[in-house]
Parts: sequence; C-alpha cells; structure tokens
Amino acid sequence: MLNYTLGKGEFEKWIISETAFSPDKLGKCESIMYLGNGYMGLRSATEEPYLKEVRNLFVNGTFNKFNIQFTMQWQGQPVTIYANHEKLIVKAERQEKLSFDVFGKEYVCTDVVDIPLQP
Repeated sequence: MLNYTLGKGEFEKWIISETAFSPDKLGKCESIMYLGNGYMGLRSATEEPYLKEVRNLFVNGTFNKFNIQFTMQWQGQPVTIYANHEKLIVKAERQEKLSFDVFGKEYVCTDVVDIPLQP
C-alpha cells in the first residue's frame, strides 16, 4: 500500500512510502518509486527477486566505450547479505514491518526492514 501523507512541514507532498508490501503491486511501486533526472532513470525494484519484477536502468543519449559483453555481465546481479555467517533470506511472512520510501525533493530512496534473525 502506498502512503503519500508521511511528509511533514516543508517535506509535505515530497515523500512517497510503501507501508505494506504486496507482490501483486510490484510493477506499480517500481514505476512510482523511479528515480531519474532526464538523462538516467533507475526503476526502484526490491533487493529480493520476485516473479514479474522488472529491473532496469534507462540511459538517454550516452556513449559507452566499453565492450558490451563486459558491461552486460554485471547488470542485475543480486547482493547477498550474511548475518552471523549465514545467508539472510528475506521472506514476507518473517518481516515485522517494511517501509520503502522515496524522498522526491532530494532523490533519495530508502528501504527499512525489521527482520527477526532467530527462526
């Protein structure tokens, strides 16, 4: 669920927050949380992989001198997080709370997850 009312004072109408995660609404949130400046744009996909997600970086009018084979191999590589030498797997049912916010005035995207590490 998206919340548009978290900004207070001078930040009113500048903060968009996803306060409840819904895998069915991934495309909508990825598009709304998009960060860009007219030349480059980044879809704000979640860190965890999900079905029907779209991960992309859109670049307008650039020239890349690197070999395309070299640059393509690093796109969309997942980041693995370890806690106490164990791979951390985030599952929706284990999350106590989730907040994914975009602060449009400064183009900052934050993701806050509170996860119990004990099963």
